Amino acid sequence: MQKTDTVLMAHGSGGTMMRDIIEQLFFEAYAGDTLRRGDDAAVLDVLADRIAFSTDTFVVTPHFFPGGDIGHLAVCGTVNDVATSGATPRYLSCGFVLEEGYPLDDLRRVCASMAATAKEAGVEIVTGDTKVVNRGHGDGIYINTAGIGELREGIDLSASHIKPGDKILISGSIGDHGIAIISTREELSFSTQIESDAAPLNHMIAAVLDACPAGSVRAFRDPTRGGLASTLNEFANTAHVDIRVDEEAVPVHDQVRGACEMLGYDVFQVANEGKMVAVVPAEQADAALAAMRAARYGEKKGKKHIITTAFEHHAVLHTLAKLEKEGFEVTYLDVRKGHNVTAQQVKDAIRPDTCLVTTMYANNEIGSILPIAEIGAVCKEAGVPFHTDAVQAVGHLHINVKEQNIDMLSLSGHKFHGPKGVGALYVRRGFPLVNIIEGGAQERGKRAGTENIPGICGMAAALKEACDHMDENMPRVAAMRDRLIEGLSKIPHSALNGDPVNRLPGNVSFCFEGIEGESLLLLLDMKGVCASSGSACTSGSLDPSHVLLAIGRVHDVAHGSLRLSLSEYNTDEEIDHILKVVPEVVQYLRNMSPVWRDLQTGKRQYIL
Repeated sequence: MQKTDTVLMAHGSGGTMMRDIIEQLFFEAYAGDTLRRGDDAAVLDVLADRIAFSTDTFVVTPHFFPGGDIGHLAVCGTVNDVATSGATPRYLSCGFVLEEGYPLDDLRRVCASMAATAKEAGVEIVTGDTKVVNRGHGDGIYINTAGIGELREGIDLSASHIKPGDKILISGSIGDHGIAIISTREELSFSTQIESDAAPLNHMIAAVLDACPAGSVRAFRDPTRGGLASTLNEFANTAHVDIRVDEEAVPVHDQVRGACEMLGYDVFQVANEGKMVAVVPAEQADAALAAMRAARYGEKKGKKHIITTAFEHHAVLHTLAKLEKEGFEVTYLDVRKGHNVTAQQVKDAIRPDTCLVTTMYANNEIGSILPIAEIGAVCKEAGVPFHTDAVQAVGHLHINVKEQNIDMLSLSGHKFHGPKGVGALYVRRGFPLVNIIEGGAQERGKRAGTENIPGICGMAAALKEACDHMDENMPRVAAMRDRLIEGLSKIPHSALNGDPVNRLPGNVSFCFEGIEGESLLLLLDMKGVCASSGSACTSGSLDPSHVLLAIGRVHDVAHGSLRLSLSEYNTDEEIDHILKVVPEVVQYLRNMSPVWRDLQTGKRQYIL
């Protein structure tokens, strides 16, 4: 490319300089194999019998604004137009009209933005065109984009399908984009910066379609020019219906509302580029709304707050730690009071930007059963997805995901005598998930790889066996648990860990002051008692259990913990044996412990 900082007329001449700007700027930014061929027309693979096709031209000023730029806007606008038909956007064309003198650095920024947005949307820019006009005959840069998408079988979206009684949903606050553009253009400042909401919404639309029965969704629209008011008027005129709007229920940011009042605009007529209007039957509104509120899209709306508890399994805690590094904020609920959490704690922690609540159903180390139904009700009321790690509970407690308002539930086969290495994730019908492993259509496209059929069948058989005999087995297991708790509580300076009432049938967890848990386990093993001092997943660590620290046990006490897990295969004779040997081993270890000696002589104060 001839050394220059601005667009020259020669860049649109069809000669060497035009080739240079195409190859060194456009290709470098976003070209795939199809575009790099440089043909006059792109040859595309379109697998559907029907396609959706749309085109739009973007002439926005200024070219860069809070939350986006003209390139980002051009990709979002056409992707969303194609997606509103119910199609999956696949390909885009891009035509530039550049004014002589336009800075090449600005053009690079625009192209980089288009590339990033296309990647996010999952579309490919496959062809394009470049024209240059004389200085003063343009506004720096105009962009035309056209899009092609594939329509799934059975999809027929139209405003003409709207019926009386249908519900209208909007995916977020209105007016953000239009006011961001106007305020930047007019050099207006507000106490809180207003940003454009422009975003590719094809994934959100697909999620809503998946969440509702086939053919039930009536129509989608992105309320761009003319805003929400124009969109609703179009719906009403096409469907020959009246539409009633509760204006107070339409979300509008305070700063946007204030800007509209100051400038004399009707916020309902201000442009939006990252919000979607959906019309669905009333009975499908909850499912569609949940799909809109899903975490992936919640992040795009600034929803990056997650609520959990301080005593979750490391499978959850380590995942959340990774998300924190990616910009998410996590609230860890206190579990010291009663060795549990309350639904009120969850309710108090929920914020407008909360995208997920995830809690254990029951704690793996101390057996506390959380108030899942109450937490689920709080989450449903707030419109926040709720996941529970029910690995310890499935097969041992009665669970009803519908009645308890559980959106997602994790389970593992080995916890109810199924094969090791196999588990499952329950996901409420219509709840959108992103793929975790790409490459195949297994698990309904969510997780590529050959399924472990023997493990799956074994887990299913074990779960059926556990559930069929739960009412028979669990009362007997709970009775053995209660015998152990009563007997071990007689050991001086000991304490039960976990909720004394709401706890798993087969869990017993104690702390004994003045001893080390590792020594306790070794001696019990020699006497035929298999036990642990915390989680089996941290058995290689010498650190005290994070669960015991979370409930308020100090390090010295947490080190002296004992966890016993019971099942229907245990016997009363085994309980008798445990009650005999545990006190003996505890006393033996205390007799040889200098810490215990200091406690007895008063050099240290007892904690338990």
